[in-house]
Amino acid sequence: MRIVICFTAGVFYFILSVLSYQAIAGASQIIIGANSADVGTIIIISPKTTDSSSSLGSALLNTIAGITDASAENPYLIKLGPGTYDVGTTGVTMKQWVSVEGSGEKATKITGSVSSAAFPPTAGTITGASNMEIRFLSVENSGTGAFTAAILNSQASPSLIHVTATASGGTTQNYGIFNYDNSSPRMIFVTAQATGGENSTGVYLCLSPAIMSHIKATGMDATNNYGIMNSSSSFTLEDSTVEASGGTYAYGIVNISSSPLIRKTTISGTGGTYSFGLYTYISGTIKINDSSINGTTNSINNGSGVTTRVGNSQLEGGATFNQGTLTCAGVYDENYTFSQNTCP
Repeated sequence: MRIVICFTAGVFYFILSVLSYQAIAGASQIIIGANSADVGTIIIISPKTTDSSSSLGSALLNTIAGITDASAENPYLIKLGPGTYDVGTTGVTMKQWVSVEGSGEKATKITGSVSSAAFPPTAGTITGASNMEIRFLSVENSGTGAFTAAILNSQASPSLIHVTATASGGTTQNYGIFNYDNSSPRMIFVTAQATGGENSTGVYLCLSPAIMSHIKATGMDATNNYGIMNSSSSFTLEDSTVEASGGTYAYGIVNISSSPLIRKTTISGTGGTYSFGLYTYISGTIKINDSSINGTTNSINNGSGVTTRVGNSQLEGGATFNQGTLTCAGVYDENYTFSQNTCP
């Protein structure tokens, strides 16, 4: 086995031979070079064409269950080959220092039908842990109970990178990604979508100050739809798209008692009987810069006790509605009519 690194200058090749390979506790430990350090334990699940999705799901569940010595000094990586991994009605509960890497969002999919009877939901297709990462795969939940979540984090702060998370089938609530009770996930290049039921929410945050960049959060085709529903979480969001559509109510972002920072983001609520780009209430100071906010009923509905500041941004659709403190500096509407210091 050879590892070849080709530098972009095209004039130099650096070839490393794998000099040592040994099986340890049913996994593989790879050491590169005669004197280099152990790079950690890597477990590869490589599907065959005859493997069923349920057998692949069982292999993933059994692999995680069999890891008992993961730590900061001994992290694990589970590498999933292309295929669908069906983890059934229990889902995958991750462990600290055990990361999962797929072969691409279009190639590797973890599916489940995991439901909870009451709020907050207790499990998702994947239930996250701190000090671990999920990357380059898709996660789906098609549970038919009251509450479903594709990825659920409770007191857990994983990294999610190049992940697509979708939830549908829940009768009361569907969540693409559900973050609760002091979770602080880092989400980069993430798509979170929820559809159907009474309520659909792309990303849910409660007491969970997430860091989000290059995400797309969507809630659609429910009675009430939310791109992001946030309560008491002063998150940061940039270079992203947040949208809700259809139903009776469509909210791009609902922000309750929080002070997030939003930059370079498109926020929209459209297609509902009542549709709002940004809807805030109770308290908090929201800062929005270099963004676009579209709401058919109100681009911004700013509640009593809330301070919202918008700079260098587009406000589109219905007029703003304000009961708190709403400040606009250098904004313009869908016709590019400029307002220097008023909110259209």
